Amino acid sequence: MNRIRPIVVWVMLMTMGTLALSEHLARRGAERQAADAVTAHATLRAQVAAAFLDVEQLKSDLTLEHHRSAVLARQLSERSSALEQALARLLAEERTVERLTRQLASMGREIEALQSELAVAIEMRPTGSGGEVVALDRVVVGAAGEAGPEGRVVSVHPEWRFVIVDLGWDQVRIGDLVAISRQDERLATARIERVQEDLAAATLLPDSDEVTIQVNDVARVL
Repeated sequence: MNRIRPIVVWVMLMTMGTLALSEHLARRGAERQAADAVTAHATLRAQVAAAFLDVEQLKSDLTLEHHRSAVLARQLSERSSALEQALARLLAEERTVERLTRQLASMGREIEALQSELAVAIEMRPTGSGGEVVALDRVVVGAAGEAGPEGRVVSVHPEWRFVIVDLGWDQVRIGDLVAISRQDERLATARIERVQEDLAAATLLPDSDEVTIQVNDVARVL
């Protein structure tokens, strides 16, 4: 009996050691899975932020293209109207030129008749009379305290705790803090995470209440 007791104790210790090791390994595995899940979540958040940023940039580009199209359409209409007016003036001027050409031809005939009469008068003029040529002078007529960059919130994404603001490369950098306010009342603070040409994605800090943030709220760089 005394020989069996140490063996039983040894078996129990081995069993408990095995269980402790198994539990330790299981805990380490759970910790690694949790760390991997946190990393995957952060990566997914960054991908979603980038996707939203791309969408907002495309919306901005589309709006700009619509504006350019409207401007081009207005310019085309103005040019067409100007062309029609120019054609109308050209037609009127052609009629005027035609009328003046007829008048000039008539005046030419009258001048020829006057020249003929003048030649006859010169032949009949008494000798000894002379004339004088007067030269006229030519007349020439001459002609006579600093605040950070400020933008607006263009979209709010409370499920991912970030906002898109219309501040681009020349206004903010990654890591800058942005104060979001409305009517001089500060609502939240966000950190710039991604920046594109005209837009930036900012993550709301823990003390911010994203529910109160709305589109067109003021976003000022701190």
